[in-house]
Amino acid sequence: MKLIPEKNFLMLPNRLLEKYLLILKPSEFELLLILWYLSHRFSTDKFHYTDRQITKRFGLSPAAINRARKKLRELGLIKYESGFRIDKVGVATRYKLLPDEKLRKWLLIRTNQKYRLDKPP
Repeated sequence: MKLIPEKNFLMLPNRLLEKYLLILKPSEFELLLILWYLSHRFSTDKFHYTDRQITKRFGLSPAAINRARKKLRELGLIKYESGFRIDKVGVATRYKLLPDEKLRKWLLIRTNQKYRLDKPP
């Protein structure tokens, strides 16, 4: 059987796993991964998404999303503002990812970044 490599994947730095995997609850870490995935999907570190979309697509409950969001903000990993009305979608939350500086340098969120992917922190 020949394996075909996946062309579309989310690259996640080991530093993120090492630093936060042990201090976050599973739902908090899951929301962090979801937000990183969405950030890469939208090719930006700022985006809108509703709790209902997260619940429907990824299975986190609204209460778990709310608790996890607060914890991630306390740790300085994200900023968020709730209450943005989006047509046909509902009320969304505006997210901004705030990884620490070494992670920020490694991530290729924008195509015009001067950092190279082959030099992780």
